[in-house]
Amino acid sequence: VYFNFYGTLGLLFRQLHEDVVLKLCALNFA
Repeated sequence: VYFNFYGTLGLLFRQLHEDVVLKLCALNFA
């Protein structure tokens, strides 16, 4: 359960990170 928790947290963080990077790229090229 402990390892699975961090795995899920990592996936959520990576998804958030990609979303932020895409938004920053959109702002830069706007």
